[in-house]
Amino acid sequence: MRYIWRTGDRRHERVMHIEAIDRLGNDTMTSLCGRSPHGGFDRSINAPFALGRPICRLCWRKVA
Repeated sequence: MRYIWRTGDRRHERVMHIEAIDRLGNDTMTSLCGRSPHGGFDRSINAPFALGRPICRLCWRKVA
């Protein structure tokens, strides 16, 4: 699972989203929930944890 977020924007800086990938497994820098901050996401991490930040509830619903 790959997490994405936007730095510098206070509203979206705290919440991490789960990144949607294409059929070939390539990065798309779009979230599963379809929401994106103005200017898009600019950071991603491929880790089994979210660095202590909350994860978007809508993204978790799409995974489940």
